Amino acid sequence: MAWATTAAAPTKANIESIHRYDRMGTYGELTLSSPRRYFDEMVKRLGEQGLAELPVWRDDLQHHAAGCYSSHSGIKAWQRRAQAAVLSAERWAAIAGHDARADLERAWKQVLFNQFHDVLPGSAIEPAYDDARDQLGEAVAISKRIITRAHNVIARDVQVPEETGTQPVIVFNPHPWPVSTRVELQYGVAPNGVHVVDADGADVPCQRTQSVATTDDKGRGATVFKAELPPLGYRLYRLRQGPGMNPGGTLEASEHHLENDVLRLELDPVTGWLSSLVDKRTGVDLVAGASGEHTQICEDPTDTWGHRVVSYDWPGQPMAVTDIVLREHGPLRARIRVEREWGRSTMAEEFILGAGDDDAVEVRVTLDWREQAHLMKLRFPVGLESPVATYEIPFAHLTRPIDGAEEPAQSWVDLSGSVNGTRAGLAVVNNAKHGYDVAPPGPGRSHSIGITAVRSPVYSWHDPRLLDPDGFYSFQDQGVQRFSYLLVPHAGDWRAAGLTRRAALLGSPVRAMLESFHDGPLPGSRGYLDDGGGQVMVTAVKLHEDAPRDLVVRAVETTGQAGTATLNIPVAGIRLTADFGPSQIRTFRIPLDDPLSAVETDLVELETRKGAFTVEPW
Repeated sequence: MAWATTAAAPTKANIESIHRYDRMGTYGELTLSSPRRYFDEMVKRLGEQGLAELPVWRDDLQHHAAGCYSSHSGIKAWQRRAQAAVLSAERWAAIAGHDARADLERAWKQVLFNQFHDVLPGSAIEPAYDDARDQLGEAVAISKRIITRAHNVIARDVQVPEETGTQPVIVFNPHPWPVSTRVELQYGVAPNGVHVVDADGADVPCQRTQSVATTDDKGRGATVFKAELPPLGYRLYRLRQGPGMNPGGTLEASEHHLENDVLRLELDPVTGWLSSLVDKRTGVDLVAGASGEHTQICEDPTDTWGHRVVSYDWPGQPMAVTDIVLREHGPLRARIRVEREWGRSTMAEEFILGAGDDDAVEVRVTLDWREQAHLMKLRFPVGLESPVATYEIPFAHLTRPIDGAEEPAQSWVDLSGSVNGTRAGLAVVNNAKHGYDVAPPGPGRSHSIGITAVRSPVYSWHDPRLLDPDGFYSFQDQGVQRFSYLLVPHAGDWRAAGLTRRAALLGSPVRAMLESFHDGPLPGSRGYLDDGGGQVMVTAVKLHEDAPRDLVVRAVETTGQAGTATLNIPVAGIRLTADFGPSQIRTFRIPLDDPLSAVETDLVELETRKGAFTVEPW
């Protein structure tokens, strides 16, 4: 008999109960076992033919307590941030050759402890989240110290020739593929502003932006510039005084319109939402003919867990638009700010589009939520015909019915179909939310992706217990929260849009640090590990838990299709080529003293696996 417990892991009492019931014979003979032993026994008893006749389940294992996908926005965002921080710290410690295993272990334990089944789902009591915030904050703080130390060690070896009146800046990319991104940087002692150049003195697209400091210091300011970064590496830039050439691509903007070489979007001045989103590569307007509100607020009488909830796609009211303003328009990016209100709550969404070939719209959200026992959906109507909904799950994806059901997912949801016979799709990528739906058309609305942005049930209220009308209760998600999402139009298949990599960059931005002048053996730009940017993505780079002279590299196939990937690993002096099955995860252990003797291991990096791959000098 298979035996499971309701806890996150078996306790001593659970294990003793198995022995006790075995002695009693209540459930027949019970044996503590492992998955491998269990399935080997199944093969022995049923035979190959019997196994072939067993039903195969290829969908979600359990839909229960749908409210937990969105309960307590804080714990979802803190977990995302902590996971990204520790993964980045592992990478930089490995690159810098620092044995930070003890610190990383402490950080990971804080992350994992707060994945307990009432903390992470948002169903714990309110004081638990004071502890969770502090513990996950410790994980982030540990990670930041490791990252800063590694960056300082690398930076002091970079050759930075002295140039009077300039400020060197080194930008670090934590991702094992080349990244092109916009970097926001605060500066001082430059009353006439700055412009950015690369290590060779060539102008870099940049523009002035609002500083985070509100003082009378005329020398303080902020700039945003375009950084082209090598994979898991760094690049040197400089801030020079005064305006520069500011080369950039085409970019047009007005109060209700943004347009570059790839995308054109228009905002409805009444609804504050997209009335047009044209992908110039295909000519398709993804929202042409689409209807339905972007914001959807309704009463939520369900308990914290959302027991018996199938869908939160309920009729609701939109937030009213109070202001639309073109906040920023320069050679590098433009930004429109849309402000809304409902009841005592307000929300600002800032739509940002970069110049040239920027192919996604970044939206930064600041939500000040003051409602109790209510929820808000952010909805993204599209004008697609016969769409298919795809959700990201851990290291894979699932296609689910378009029925408005509340579903869990990781960082993105995609809706792909056609417009007048042309294949097209829209993906929504976010850095903080996990409750989604994809709703079918209905009266006055089109197909749409929905994100449950906020719910405010009573803390740890479990139906059927009724709330005391004379009681005093705390409601979740009161106050300000910030998160971001990307609108990613694409042609045809979502796989070409690189959604998993976009999500990784959104959740783990690059880091810029001011540097001094000094000599050093390192060039102005260097990458340490490159997965090629294709369908196979490196997810972990770390030192082995038991052997700090061994490098561990873990990669996953991200499209659900078999393929071959070559991982260039100059930090170890090798190039590794391997075949990957659909959504397959493979882990490689590379002795830095003898990298050509690399082996494949299991997920916990203990047992060696027999897998075909080739290693050659880099």
